[in-house]
Amino acid sequence: MKYDIESELYIKSGNLIQISYSIDLLQNDELYGAIVSFEDITKRKLAEKKLARSEKQYRSLQSNIPIGIFRSTYEGHLLSANPAMVKMFGYDSIEELKKHTVGDLYVNKEHRKQILDKLKVEGRTHTYEAEMKRKDGSTFWIAVNSKPIFQNGVLIYFDGVLEDITQRKIAEHNLALRDKILQSLSVSSNIFLTKKNWEESINGVLAKYGQVLDVDRIYIFENQEDEHGEMLMKYAHSWQNQKALELNLSLPESRILNYKELGLSKWLDKLLDRELIFGNVKDIGADLKILHKFRIGSIMVVPIFVKDLFWGFIAFDVIAAE
Repeated sequence: MKYDIESELYIKSGNLIQISYSIDLLQNDELYGAIVSFEDITKRKLAEKKLARSEKQYRSLQSNIPIGIFRSTYEGHLLSANPAMVKMFGYDSIEELKKHTVGDLYVNKEHRKQILDKLKVEGRTHTYEAEMKRKDGSTFWIAVNSKPIFQNGVLIYFDGVLEDITQRKIAEHNLALRDKILQSLSVSSNIFLTKKNWEESINGVLAKYGQVLDVDRIYIFENQEDEHGEMLMKYAHSWQNQKALELNLSLPESRILNYKELGLSKWLDKLLDRELIFGNVKDIGADLKILHKFRIGSIMVVPIFVKDLFWGFIAFDVIAAE
């Protein structure tokens, strides 16, 4: 019979060491001796404690870091993900997220396949950007740093980190759009300067806007107040390209509309604060029936102020795909 025991022991110098000793009992019908062996395991135990601390720190880092950390197979099976990634995609738990393949999270699945094929061939870390889908169907942009892991020359999985860069992408897009708007303003100002009556040239100006900004429709609404002082909007001018004309998706003319009744109270508050409203309708107005009625896919609304008075707004939109 053999016993293995670990214990602590003070040595002559007064230092405390950890030892492992084995007791091997020698017996036939009765005990007649024992073989006892000792081993100093102090260094090993210290190394184990250091490793345990390191693993605890890693788990804490992985749980608390604000960027996503994941491991997935080429086929798209998610092997692991930290809480930040689960939250980023709008799921309640890693188990719920794992019910979907990684490809399901991409707006464009083919984009993922192209990237992974490149990683597989090159065998090195690669950084790329991709548009993703949350649980609720809304989209956002991420920057991914992914590395293929091989074993005996065979790809076994990908390790990676990802960061939500939606705000950066919006800022970049807005800057590009701003430049286009400034270009359009330059064109329109020249037209206005050569026309005595700006209303006579507004259709040409809106057409120039449409060409430069590559939108399907542009419309201007002027504000009015009813007898109770409630803000209304009145159709003033519009332009639409051939696509909108063929689809017969022109906006209502000669109508006075109520911001509140259309569910646009929050938009009105932003416009009054001189804020632009911009984005995909599914992200900024999924519950607004008026936007779906006219198949608006994305929109930008710019408030118009005349001598600090909120005169109205000009809106640019792109028709949603079927």
